[in-house]
Formats: sequence, structure tokens, C-alpha cells
Amino acid sequence: MFTLLAFFVQPLYSINLWFSDQLFTSEPPSPNIVIAGIDDGTFEDYGRWADWPRSLHAQAIDNLRHAGAKVIGFDVIFTDTSPDDEMLAAAMAEADNVVLATVGTQLVPQARGEITYDDFLLPSAPLGQAASSIGHANVIPDGDGTVRRLPLIVGSSSGQDYPSLTLAALYRLFSMPLPQEYFLENGTVELLARDIPVDASYRLRINFSADNAYRPYVSYGDVISGDFDPALVDNKIVLIGMTATGEPDTWAIPTSASKVPGVFIHAAAMDTILTERFLTEPGTTATLVIMLALVGITA
Repeated sequence: MFTLLAFFVQPLYSINLWFSDQLFTSEPPSPNIVIAGIDDGTFEDYGRWADWPRSLHAQAIDNLRHAGAKVIGFDVIFTDTSPDDEMLAAAMAEADNVVLATVGTQLVPQARGEITYDDFLLPSAPLGQAASSIGHANVIPDGDGTVRRLPLIVGSSSGQDYPSLTLAALYRLFSMPLPQEYFLENGTVELLARDIPVDASYRLRINFSADNAYRPYVSYGDVISGDFDPALVDNKIVLIGMTATGEPDTWAIPTSASKVPGVFIHAAAMDTILTERFLTEPGTTATLVIMLALVGITA
């Protein structure tokens, strides 16, 4: 009776998560992932985000292309139209390596299976057509508010699958087309010639061992102005995202006392897949057998 109660009710679940958070050991981050942060200095130079002409992003893409960036990923949403969309779309088409983000906004409740949203904020038509691919940037914390997993695949209520921004950027890095279908078998999904462990909702347990303090970083303002070392981004993935003080896209993670910007979570997921330092949680059958054995020994 105790085993069944603990198995189904899981009264110690949050304690178990906390203990697992203590097991991370610091590792150097992948040098192939560079964060281009839209930080306080960027806003000081170029003003409020809402006032930016999209010609600034076109200039940034041109500068990264000339510097040899392999993939340019935007962890920001370009849903509304702009007079500069044609200019930005032309820069994206010229680079031919830009991955844009979408976000699911209305979660469809369901007990198991792929995480599904009823609606998505998609890039405007010219930008979506010019992008190499589009990936979802949704981050879903656990019940205690800490982010430990990232859904590699989410779906729409109309049946459309969206890979994560992480997957879309990695497939572009290896010059591989995105899969048409994603088959989950024995707790793994085969992607990028790797058997990646995920749960029933295609969520990857992120290995947060990579120390963000040592992750390659450049201010997005310097990218726009061209005032950066090209060697920093040459043949690398450049992830562009909000890192300024007070931005709402910040999340609690197991290895940081303060919340971190969402772009660092996507970078950590990329690190996990690139280095193949996967974390695997025991299945329900193994958990039940172990609990029965422990209760039997105790009795």
C-alpha cells in the first residue's frame, strides 16, 4: 500500500527533483554556440526595442554572414509587419542560414503525448518565407517553477509539428533537412544521428553542467555596428536573444541562484545534444520495482 501510494501520489517528487539538481558538476560550454545578447548596452545605443527599425537586424545578419557565422538563430518573435521587412527578408535570404522563432500561446490540455498549442505566433509572411527554418521557443517549467526540460517537438491543434529552436538550429548547423516525422521508441527519438532520451511529451532533460559564465558572448549592439572579432562567430551557431535587465523572458534553472534569460536555456539544450551528455530518468517500471524491493527489505 505504501509503494502504491508513493508511486501514484508521488509525495516526495519535489524533494527528488531538488536532490537531482545537486548532482550537476561544472563543465566548459561548447565553443560552437555563441550568445548575441540584446543587453543593457544595446538598448543604450539603439533605444527601446519597440522603436527599432528592422534594418538594424538586416545589418546584424549581414555582419554575421561576412564574419562566417554558420547559423543565425533569433530567440525573438517578428509577428507584426514592418516597412523594413523586405530589407530584412533579403538579408535573411542572402545569408541562407537564419532560423526564426515561433511561440505557442494557448496550451491544449491533455494527459499524455506531444505538447499541443491551439495558436502560434508566427513570423510575418516575408520573413517566414526567407527563413531557413522556424522553431518553437516555448520554455515550460516544472511544477516548482524550475526549468529542467525542453520540449523538442510541439504540435498545433491542426496537426502541424514544430521542432524546437534548438533542433532547428542544429539541423541547419549540420546542413540536414528537418525530419517530416518524429518517432518515439523506447524512450528515445532518433535525431541528428543520435538516440536522444525524451519523455512521452518529447521533453529533453537538459544537462545544465555547462557554465554560462564561460559561454562565448557578444553584445548584439556590437554585432549591429560590426565592432566584434569575426573569429568569435566563425563557423558557429549565433543565438540572438534578450539578456537586458528587467526582461520577462527569464527562468529559474537548477545551477543558478538567479533567473537566466531564455536564450541561455536553448543554448544549454544545444550543448546537451551536441556533446551527447544526456540525462536519463528511470522509467515507471524500474521505479516501481526499486520501491517494492526497498519496502520489502525494510519490512
